[in-house]
Amino acid sequence: MTSNISIIVVTYNSAEIIKRFLTQPILRKAVDIVVVDNASTDNTKEIVKKNMPSAKLISLKNNIGYGSAVNKGIKAIKNEYLLVTNPDILFSSSFFYNLKKAIRTNLSWGLLAPTILDKNTFSKPPTSQFYLNKKIYSLLKDKKVTFISGACFLIKPSIFLDKKIFDENIFMFFEDNDLSKRVADMKLGLFILRNCFVFHEGENSSGNSHYILKLKNIHYGWSECYFNKKYNPIYKSLPLNTFSIFKYLKRALIYSLIFNKKRFLISWFRLKGKVEFFKGNNSKSI
Repeated sequence: MTSNISIIVVTYNSAEIIKRFLTQPILRKAVDIVVVDNASTDNTKEIVKKNMPSAKLISLKNNIGYGSAVNKGIKAIKNEYLLVTNPDILFSSSFFYNLKKAIRTNLSWGLLAPTILDKNTFSKPPTSQFYLNKKIYSLLKDKKVTFISGACFLIKPSIFLDKKIFDENIFMFFEDNDLSKRVADMKLGLFILRNCFVFHEGENSSGNSHYILKLKNIHYGWSECYFNKKYNPIYKSLPLNTFSIFKYLKRALIYSLIFNKKRFLISWFRLKGKVEFFKGNNSKSI
């Protein structure tokens, strides 16, 4: 099923979910899976070795960020097509069949992505490979879009001369916005496949500790500013980024007054990320 498709999954303290990902029945015949571990401190790597010894495991000494880790993994893949996926993704039973069909039927595509289902779709999240009624979706046409989520997508790395699909200046967040923009600027299509499905558990691929909350939101703030500056002239990006600082400062004040600790921390850490950007610090140093 996956004979001409390589798979890259990036892990970071993913012990709670990586076994469920690797032991999906649909991946039993996968011949080229690369796991790039971003310096996990739990037993993620041991779980990978035990449950899929055939996978190429690239163990990084430091957490270099999501996009950079994917770019590292690309050096190890064998096939023309690359499926990039999070470790909290479950594939539908016909996923690869419909994905290969889409490769053949969509002309001038740059990114193909499945329809992503979540906990709002199922009364109880599936525990393994799941099935959907094909008749419901067989007549729907694939949807051309301007943005593809980084949670799960297919690409030909060769569309870029250096085969690096992500901007390595970004540590986390907005790397999929950036990739979507660059692929669209090449006049290649971005498609959501209407009969190809995955279930995305979400918010579990690296834990939910205070440290992770801080890490994610500082980088969200930094990356939002970086993306705005990269794709806008200074007279547009500077007001956009300045306004966003005041927006998150206002939110932090409001959430502190109503004692909503989680929303306060999210706003506060995003504000800190934006301040780090204005100070000239790069994403790897914060």
